[in-house]
Amino acid sequence: PSLPPSPPSPPLTNFQATASSAVPGLLLQASSLPTSSLPPGEETTQTLRVVCMEPFDSSSGGLEVTIEFTVVEEGGREGGVVRYTLPVALPVSVLHFVWGLKMSKSEFLSHWQEMTVPEVTDTFSIEGEGEEEGGREEGLVTLLTQSFHLELVQELCVKVEDVQTWTLAGSLETGSLSPQGKQLRVGALIRLEIGGEREGGRKGYRLTVRSVHPTCAMAIFKAVKQQLGG
Repeated sequence: PSLPPSPPSPPLTNFQATASSAVPGLLLQASSLPTSSLPPGEETTQTLRVVCMEPFDSSSGGLEVTIEFTVVEEGGREGGVVRYTLPVALPVSVLHFVWGLKMSKSEFLSHWQEMTVPEVTDTFSIEGEGEEEGGREEGLVTLLTQSFHLELVQELCVKVEDVQTWTLAGSLETGSLSPQGKQLRVGALIRLEIGGEREGGRKGYRLTVRSVHPTCAMAIFKAVKQQLGG
């Protein structure tokens, strides 16, 4: 005998989505939801605009969208009406707001010498590299230039003996304005040196970030190191 058809799924009612941020340097603007009720199989869209007002620490948290809705369920509590709350984490990095700057070798070196202070630099190795370490730096460079839009300075991306150097330039685009009413942009220069064995036979990394703004240099340094897994 055939089974009886399943009862139709109930709609989601009183549907709400609220965006919040644990990062003080971000400004959120969320569009209104076009509907507060979702029948089975339907979808709705909310646009979330994120503006970086100042450099921020990517490891301090991110964005969260709290989704709430009501479902009338057979046998549910309170007469069959159940309220659900679902937090959805949205990772965000300061690198999402950094855009590439095209520079020649001479331009980069000139700015590099001018930005002697502040500088953030560290030498470290990464846990758990194993068989994947050979492609780690290639994957990172692809991520920084394609997903995060930093610009390589090709003439300064060289390998000398067993040390590979990657050189990148970018500008942190903020929503803050100068006293003259212009958008504030903060330049940043990045040098990543990879090579030489450290303890356990792992590769050594030396990451250096220079910027005219100390919090910008530190924020980008932490974000790049985080992408490396450090």
